[in-house]
Amino acid sequence: MPRLMKCVSRSTTSRTYYTSLKSFLAASLMLSAPCLTTSFISPHRLHIPNCIAAHNPIQARSHPPLNFSTVTALKMKMTELISTNPLTELKLPTPLVLGSGSFTRKIILKEMNIPYILKVNPIDERNIGDRSDGSDPSILVMTLAKAKSRALISALLDPQITNCNADNNSNKNDTGNNAEEKYEMTLTPELQEGCIILTADQVVTHSNSILEKPDDIEQAKEFISKYASSPPSTVGSVVLTHLPSNISVSGVDTSTIYFKASLGEEYEQLVDRLLEDGAPILSCAGGLMIEHPFVEEFIERIDGTQDGVMGLSKDLVLNLLKELKEHLEKEE
Repeated sequence: MPRLMKCVSRSTTSRTYYTSLKSFLAASLMLSAPCLTTSFISPHRLHIPNCIAAHNPIQARSHPPLNFSTVTALKMKMTELISTNPLTELKLPTPLVLGSGSFTRKIILKEMNIPYILKVNPIDERNIGDRSDGSDPSILVMTLAKAKSRALISALLDPQITNCNADNNSNKNDTGNNAEEKYEMTLTPELQEGCIILTADQVVTHSNSILEKPDDIEQAKEFISKYASSPPSTVGSVVLTHLPSNISVSGVDTSTIYFKASLGEEYEQLVDRLLEDGAPILSCAGGLMIEHPFVEEFIERIDGTQDGVMGLSKDLVLNLLKELKEHLEKEE
């Protein structure tokens, strides 16, 4: 590893220090991800200097470009190496019980180094709350997050309910090891003694209308086509509930995204490229995936935070965890 450290430090300046640090961490993971040596990932992804690739010429041969899933997995692995668990720091129960199947919320929690287990009790979201033009999106997302929390807690506390995998459209895209496990309404003895449940919701607002997850690809293209002319905003809610005390805290986060005018001419190609790369745009409110490098090319600026736009504000989660801790201490 000394040669790698020397190689990275050689290219380090005050402007590129952080990028070089990430490059060094990435280099240490080469054996498990050989294709990283030839990848240039920018601006939020990893830049692997040529000198590192030269250090390992066998792995520096041509590889297919990294797709979104591979980049995301690497980012989460790097975060695990340099982060601490906020739940442990606050002396709160761990792991967190995540009452959401959202792809991006799982990414964000891993970036925060918050361990979690998935437990989801699907609800009929479309029949809850007011979505009419001019309605308050903050009220809608809070109503939905609290409804999800109540439904999940009710199922977890009911010994007669063991599985919530109902045969509905919300489950049709479930894949992976947790596809069935997340619907099992059981907790380990440790979590039964104390746990924190996180539920959340998000909508995109545009021109006084509320946009949720697109029903199909055509609707996703329709949503995205409008973002060049006027900026969309995301409104997201988070509800944390402690069991068995049933103490709950909640909050709302808002961000606005400004896109370049060129999006208006290239939105169809953008959506097609995202689909080819395996990006789950139908799982994102308003079809927004600002964390994807293809979308980043069209972003002018964000008033707010990227994680807030992705569906789970890190600042909001950390503040709510601290608030929950204060409430629990008062109850002792």
